[in-house]
Amino acid sequence: MNKILIILAIFCAALNAEALKAICDRDDARNVVVCEEKKLGKLMWQDEESVFKGKQDEAKRYCENLKFAGYDDWRLPSRLELLSITDDSKYDPAANNFFKNVSSNYYWSSTMNANDSSTAWFVFFGNASGTYSSVHRPSLARCVRGY
Repeated sequence: MNKILIILAIFCAALNAEALKAICDRDDARNVVVCEEKKLGKLMWQDEESVFKGKQDEAKRYCENLKFAGYDDWRLPSRLELLSITDDSKYDPAANNFFKNVSSNYYWSSTMNANDSSTAWFVFFGNASGTYSSVHRPSLARCVRGY
């Protein structure tokens, strides 16, 4: 019975799965990329040369305290938001073409593991993949705001 439920859950998830791919445009004057995605809406992304690196809670605080491009309402993106700016047809880095300052590295998201509070989701921009990792592992932060 459990195997049938698991198979049904996977099948339902596959039916509802839709790639999240944002349509983006770059503002070089402000070093931001503005992207629109059907399910996520319109978002403005930080894209400057200097990149914050730290633990997940430090990355979250960094984004919340960021004053950049004339705005102060930045935050750490969710897992889905980060995945929306990846490009799995590219490699090293696997990011949307409008981003100039992205490396093939791990970027923190705000998405915590519901079963283990010591891990959170991050996205690897080397190949557009993601997984959970220890919140104590230093990784990069790319901040986002609603637009």
